[in-house]
Amino acid sequence: AYPLYRRWYDLTDGAPEFPAPPTDEPTPRMDESAPEEPVEPPLVEPVAAATGRRMLPLRLIVIALLALLVMVAAYVIMNSSSGGDDDDEGDAPVVVAASQTMTESAAIVTVEATAEIETAIASDPTTSADNPTVTDALPTATVATATPTETVIPTDTPTETPSPTVTASPTPTPTLPPQGLQGWQDLLALSRRLDDPAWDSELFSPVAGSSNWRLGVGSTGDGTAGEQAEIMLDFDMLDLYYGNNAPSRILRTEATLSLTTYDPSLLDNRDVYFGLMLQSADDPTRRVGIYIEVISLNILNLWIVDGDESTPRRQVTVTSVNPRLRIERDSANGRITLFYNDSQLGEPIPFVGVDDPIEPALFIRDSGVIVTVVSWRLGLR
Repeated sequence: AYPLYRRWYDLTDGAPEFPAPPTDEPTPRMDESAPEEPVEPPLVEPVAAATGRRMLPLRLIVIALLALLVMVAAYVIMNSSSGGDDDDEGDAPVVVAASQTMTESAAIVTVEATAEIETAIASDPTTSADNPTVTDALPTATVATATPTETVIPTDTPTETPSPTVTASPTPTPTLPPQGLQGWQDLLALSRRLDDPAWDSELFSPVAGSSNWRLGVGSTGDGTAGEQAEIMLDFDMLDLYYGNNAPSRILRTEATLSLTTYDPSLLDNRDVYFGLMLQSADDPTRRVGIYIEVISLNILNLWIVDGDESTPRRQVTVTSVNPRLRIERDSANGRITLFYNDSQLGEPIPFVGVDDPIEPALFIRDSGVIVTVVSWRLGLR
């Protein structure tokens, strides 16, 4: 292949640079009669330009030959690989040798072509210090190596979350009208709403599973006469829950009491008693009410309380001890009228002024007697 290439190269190199002019005659001839035209001396082109025009086809030819050789080598190798299972092992060296010979030939052609190209470039007079050869040089890529930096992650610092503070709030009261509540008001229901009542829960407490309340203490101690215990709803409490100066607007109070148990030994000393009363908020010594003395389970003595004095008014026979007691206040003059089971006891009793504040109260012997308060209510004007 290389001698063929050299022959083609010599023919190409010796061919004229410009082709002959076209003519109709098969054999060209010279017309001597025609005037001779002045012949200008041919322009001498620089070697570099001519060489440059011839170097372009030469490079393409070299590349084409190299590609052809590579294709032939690839074809031989592929045939050798596909037929390796059927051929004898002795054929493998022949394929390798052929491939090696073709590779060496391609290498020789490449070397000689490269040498001629270098010789042409070296002999080019235009390549000098004034006309430097421009070389497309790719810049060297600088790979920046990322150095890992240790990042310090802050450790979560526990922060103290303030705990909610439980603040005790007073029992909410309903919004009251400007004139306050009027008519009958349930004092037992009011007693259930109190968070911190003024009385001892052993003396006065609600009955489980019922609207009733228990009043009194069963133990009698040494059996001697005890003191009088009282359950009173004072001025501030009534005004807070009923509004508009409620103690000054009290017209009546009523209670239904039922004897639950008592110490029989107290009957001899006539110490089994209980009752209902009204007391001045300004002067506790001024009080009026009904005092029930139990003689037996069938006989009761009814007394009127006026200040520090108690006056017997009536003895009644009963089948059970569960009296309904009521105290009325006259809205015109402030006098007090007492009622036992809707029956009036005595005459009206002078008391405080019509607009003076008063307070309702239950009373009982402080030990040995227990009654059930079935109802207790207050009438307001």
